[in-house]
Amino acid sequence: TRKQKSVVVRKPAVSVPAVPTFGQAAGLHEVDDPLALKSSVAYVMDQNTNEVLFSKNPQAVLPIASITKLMTALVVVEAGLPLDEKLTVTADDIDTEKNTGSRLAVGP
Repeated sequence: TRKQKSVVVRKPAVSVPAVPTFGQAAGLHEVDDPLALKSSVAYVMDQNTNEVLFSKNPQAVLPIASITKLMTALVVVEAGLPLDEKLTVTADDIDTEKNTGSRLAVGP
């Protein structure tokens, strides 16, 4: 019987450049803000006085980032829940089924 030799061929890793987000491509992340937000765009306005309380790249026109955020706000407002209530993200809130992610950390 002959002893078979195995040959291992190593291919060099292919480097694929990351595709920049629209915000990165438009330079929206390069703007300083006192809150150090990870979001490239933000706009907060007092609905009673129309005073702009905070803005970051207010001239940018972007599609809605997440319909989930809008629906969450709508459900909370329509249910009359307190808007100043602080919520704690727990380990039970982590999606282990689909492994989706969030910028929110576990804890208070």
